[in-house]
Amino acid sequence: MGNWYGMLAPAGLKPEVRASLDKAMLDAMKSPTVAARMNEGGLTGMADGKGFGERLTRDAAFWGPQIKKLGITAE
Repeated sequence: MGNWYGMLAPAGLKPEVRASLDKAMLDAMKSPTVAARMNEGGLTGMADGKGFGERLTRDAAFWGPQIKKLGITAE
């Protein structure tokens, strides 16, 4: 099982605000300092907001049934 890190924003965010945040996050991740720190920590890959949303959808589709199948419950 892998893990990921991402930035979430409220639903209904204006498209221009979403695009601005998406660009700022990707620009920050591409900066030499952040890229070096990510590499040092073994973090690889990045996605824009659309790609991250697709990842969340895939993970939910996989883990939802798995959690039920395994009988995992919250305490």
